[in-house]
Amino acid sequence: MAQSGSSHPVASALSYPALIVDGERRIVFANDVARSRYGQGEDLQGLPCHKAVHHGQGIFPNCPLEEAMATGKPVDREVFEEASGYWYCCSLYPLEQEENEPQLYFHTFEDITERIESKHRLKHLNRVLRMTSACNRALVRAEDERELMQEVCHVAVEVGGFYLVWVGRAERDPEKRVTPIAWDGYHGGFLDEARITWADEAHGRGVTGRAIRTEAPAVVRTLNEEGAEPWRERLRTTGHESFASFPLVVDGEIFGALSFYAADPDAFQEGEMEILQELAADLSFGLSTLRTREERRRAEAELRDSEERNRELVVRSPYSIVVLDGKGIVRYANPAAARLVRSYSPDEIVGRSMTDFVRSESEERSWEILSLMAKGGHAPPVETKMVRTDGTGSECGNHLDSHGV
Repeated sequence: MAQSGSSHPVASALSYPALIVDGERRIVFANDVARSRYGQGEDLQGLPCHKAVHHGQGIFPNCPLEEAMATGKPVDREVFEEASGYWYCCSLYPLEQEENEPQLYFHTFEDITERIESKHRLKHLNRVLRMTSACNRALVRAEDERELMQEVCHVAVEVGGFYLVWVGRAERDPEKRVTPIAWDGYHGGFLDEARITWADEAHGRGVTGRAIRTEAPAVVRTLNEEGAEPWRERLRTTGHESFASFPLVVDGEIFGALSFYAADPDAFQEGEMEILQELAADLSFGLSTLRTREERRRAEAELRDSEERNRELVVRSPYSIVVLDGKGIVRYANPAAARLVRSYSPDEIVGRSMTDFVRSESEERSWEILSLMAKGGHAPPVETKMVRTDGTGSECGNHLDSHGV
């Protein structure tokens, strides 16, 4: 089998690093890709595997080579190399040897960084989709603006996996300050200390200020970008590496912004930005709906109060007030009307015909006026000869209004 200094056709043909290592963890063969990556073109033969591959560091805990050596079985494991930032699929296969020959191990390092990152992006995107679904349920149940914004922030952190999410209100003061009014997640005092505005000045050129000022999404993918100033050093201490903000427009006017902070750089990809923008639009619509609902409730309450006041005025009025339908039937009478016809209560009048209280000489004229009013016409005040419940008569002046027909 492969010996020190010999070639290995399978390893040589691979497009990713491949080593053959002995039982003392020393490299006995390295293909060209391995020599280029770990030896800068120099031969790696004789070097301990962990020193060549892990840049001089010691043996890693749970090292797949250690497991293969201990069990004598093949091992496949995904490993993240911090020095390079790459993910590898590390595979170890004990090689069959002739009797009395030292055991050798075939060790490969396939770069799977793109695959792992795609998987992570897909996983995060699925979390974001679940987050928007949960936020939409919160929108349906919401009864209060502040509670709705707080719930959206909470769901975005707990379900969406964001480090920090907050809603900032655009103030109309001379400085154009942005006031945090709802948030969830870790901010390490940042929201308490940071001066954020939506003016076109240094403190208004971050993602939140730009989103409010331009009414368009804004993103900073790394702390090295200009939009991280003047909070860059403070954000390094809190662990926020990238952030995006989306405008909240309520009833046609800018209200503020919904901002997301992530612990990883370049966390906001195009597909995710579109989903978060839709969430901000949904929150804007939810806030507008709550305001409309509150205005309707207030108007209905004022109408009820007005009706109650008017009802009280009618009940207490010293003038007789009677409501007739188109057939001349009394549908309402106030206490003064009951006293006029010497009835014990208005209930004794309601349901009876007006002819029961009008003398025959006034009956024809009363029907003419009622017919005219039913057609939307207008009648001047008239004198009507009345009949009381005790049979006595009286005269009174009547004013008819079509609302009473």
